[in-house]
Amino acid sequence: VSLGRRLARQALLVGALCGALAPAVRADDDHPATRGYSCNKAYAIGHYVDHKQRVTHPLKKQPDGSFARISWDQAITEIAAKLNTIRAAHAPRAIAFAGLGGQGNHSAGLGGIPLMLGIGTPMVFTALAQEKTQHWLNDRRMIRGRNDIYLVPDKHHAKFLLLMGSNPHISNQGANPKEALKDIFRDPERRMVAVDPRITETTRLADRHLRVKPSGDVFLLLALAGVIVQEDLLDHAFVQAKAQDFDRLAALFGRMDIARMALLSGLDEADIRATARELATIKPAAISIDLGLEHGEHNTMTSFLVRVLSLMTGNFGREGGNIFVQLFGPHMPYLEQMTQALASSVEGIPALLPIPQFPPAILPEEITTSHPDRIRALICDGANPLSSYPDTHRFREAFAQLELLAVIDPAMSETAHMADYVLPAPTGYEKWEFSIFPKDVIAPQVRPPVVSGPTDALPEVEIYYRLARAMGIAPAAPAFLHKLARKAN
Repeated sequence: VSLGRRLARQALLVGALCGALAPAVRADDDHPATRGYSCNKAYAIGHYVDHKQRVTHPLKKQPDGSFARISWDQAITEIAAKLNTIRAAHAPRAIAFAGLGGQGNHSAGLGGIPLMLGIGTPMVFTALAQEKTQHWLNDRRMIRGRNDIYLVPDKHHAKFLLLMGSNPHISNQGANPKEALKDIFRDPERRMVAVDPRITETTRLADRHLRVKPSGDVFLLLALAGVIVQEDLLDHAFVQAKAQDFDRLAALFGRMDIARMALLSGLDEADIRATARELATIKPAAISIDLGLEHGEHNTMTSFLVRVLSLMTGNFGREGGNIFVQLFGPHMPYLEQMTQALASSVEGIPALLPIPQFPPAILPEEITTSHPDRIRALICDGANPLSSYPDTHRFREAFAQLELLAVIDPAMSETAHMADYVLPAPTGYEKWEFSIFPKDVIAPQVRPPVVSGPTDALPEVEIYYRLARAMGIAPAAPAFLHKLARKAN
C-alpha cells in the first residue's frame, strides 16, 4: 500500500511537471461570441504543434520514393512550371484543388480560390460541398438563396428544439452549445426532443428521446408533416404569406400513412404525434440537423423537409426558429448555371463563389476518366483524402495517375506520402487566421499567432501568391501592402 501511494504521488508530480511545460490555454472571457467558451481542441495545442509527423521544410519526392529537402524557390519554380505545362496542353479544368479550411482557418481560401480563378479551373473539391450540398441545392430552388446564406437553428431563443443528427454537448455545434442546451434543460417552459439511435450526452438532457432507426429520420420528418396537416396545426397565415404551391405538398401530407412512417422510422406513433403537436404549437420552435443527417441517406429530402416544416409552423426566418445567417465576405453574384463534372455530370455547388465546389467523393472518377480534359494536377491543402475521403483504395489508384500532386500541410499525412511535393504550412496556432464559421451568431474573427512554428513554414496565402507570381497570373503586390505588412510586424 505504501509503495502504491509513493508511485501515485510520483505520478501526480510528473503530471504536474508535464502540465507546467505544456502551453497554457484558456478561453477569452471578453470574446463577443464565445464569452469564455472554448471547445476541447484548443486545449490540445501541444499535440498540433509538436509531433513526429511535422513537416518543417519543403520536400520533393525522389525516384526511389524518398523525400529530399529543397528550397522554397525550387519548390515554387518547379510546381509552377509543371502547372503551366499542363495548362498549355489541356483545358484549365485539368488542374484541380482539394481541401481548404482543414484547421478551422479560412484565410487559405483567400489565396487558394483566387489562384484557381486565375488558372481558370472550376474544379475545386471541398468537404463543405460534401456535407452541405443539399442545403444550397434546396435554398437555390426554394428561395433563390445565395451562396453566403445559411439556415441555422436559433437554439438560444427557441422555446422548442427538435435536435437531429448531432450530439452538440460533445461536438460543440453552434455558439456555446452546452450552455444553450443547459438553458433549455433548466427552463420548465422550454422543451427539447432529441432524435438519435444512441443514448448520448445530449439525449440525456432531452425531454423526449426518439431512438430512430439509422436512416429513419426522413420517415420521422414525413410523419411530422403528415400529422401537422391532418390535425390542421398549420400556421395558415404564415404559409399564405410566405409560400407558393404549398397546396400540392399539403395534399401529399394529407394522405401520409402516419402508422407506416412510424414503423419505418422505428418509433412509437404516439411519440411522433406528441412531437408534431409541440413543434406546431410551441412558439418559437427550431429544428437542428447536422452531419448525422447530412452524411446519411435521403439527405436532400431531409434538408427539404426541415425547411418545409419550419415554413408550415411559422418558424422560417424568425427569431427562435430557423434563422438566416449571412457569412462575412464580399458580395457575390447569383449564378444561374453550375459547372458539371465530366464523369458523373454532378453540378458544382455555389458554396464559395466565384468558383462552385464539388464533393470530394467524385474526385477519383474525374482523374481516371478517359475524357481529354480529365484532372491531371491536384493541389491538396489541409486535407488528407487517403484517410478522410470515402474509399481509400480508389483515391490511391487515382492519385497514382496524376502528373502532379502537391500537398500543403503541417503534417506528413498519408496523402503527403504520395505527393510529388510537400509544402509545410504553420498550424492554426502559429499564424494569423481568419474564421467565418456560420453559427447562430455572426462571428467572423481574425486571430493572431499564439505559439512559434517552424521558421521555414509559410502561410497558405503566401504559398498561393508565390505560385501565382511564378505562373505569371498575378501582378506584384502594391507598395502600400508592404507598408502595412511592416506595421503589422
